[in-house]
Amino acid sequence: MGANDHVIVLRPRLVHAIESLSAGIPVVATDYSACTELVRDRGELVKILTTLTVGSNLIEQAVL
Repeated sequence: MGANDHVIVLRPRLVHAIESLSAGIPVVATDYSACTELVRDRGELVKILTTLTVGSNLIEQAVL
């Protein structure tokens, strides 16, 4: 990657991945959500260490 290249780091919003991939921007996503299926073979997947369930809504989040 050159100095002017950009990398998009995803939260679990697939629309950002689709827009970035269509514009030729490299995509980095966690290997934990639906992003895995979209980014596989087209970008970089980051393995998670563990998950945490937090908040009053008991939302599960990945820990990198």
